[in-house]
Amino acid sequence: ICVMPFYSTSDRDTGKLSVQFPEFVPSTSLVGPPGATHFRIITSAAELDFEKNKYMLNESRTPSLLYDDAESAGFTLDISITPNTKQAFIHLLGVEFYQEVNGKMYLLHDSSFVPLGVIHAESAVA
Repeated sequence: ICVMPFYSTSDRDTGKLSVQFPEFVPSTSLVGPPGATHFRIITSAAELDFEKNKYMLNESRTPSLLYDDAESAGFTLDISITPNTKQAFIHLLGVEFYQEVNGKMYLLHDSSFVPLGVIHAESAVA
């Protein structure tokens, strides 16, 4: 789904997690489902408390971007977790594809595309 380069950083001490994307061409850097006209990139982080069976989720996403042959500017998506968290946490990256019809965006669902992946994970600390 995502063949473009990206760089991620995760800092437990500050609670800052980032994903940086250099300039890219969407139609050659992302493999989308047929009919896709737009996409959004999403990054999420979840702190996982396995003892209490709870989690805290934060996310950041781009606005809808054209899925075309024009070069897109680079950008950074930042999210945060609790600074110095003792909980395990995961950092995820995903892509949503849309089709614009008569000015309205429709999310495309295609079971052959699973545009979500773990880009970083850390265990709980004592």
